[in-house]
Amino acid sequence: MQKRNSILYPSIHLQQQRLFMNSIVYIVGLVVIVIAALSFFGLR
Repeated sequence: MQKRNSILYPSIHLQQQRLFMNSIVYIVGLVVIVIAALSFFGLR
């Protein structure tokens, strides 16, 4: 049943996977920006 659903509705699975990847990239970007800001203010 699970395989049949993924074959019938591949776009839903792809949207969930894309959303998951976008959230990971967003979180990593925020962490990098925060670390860069902290190091900048730490050096001053």
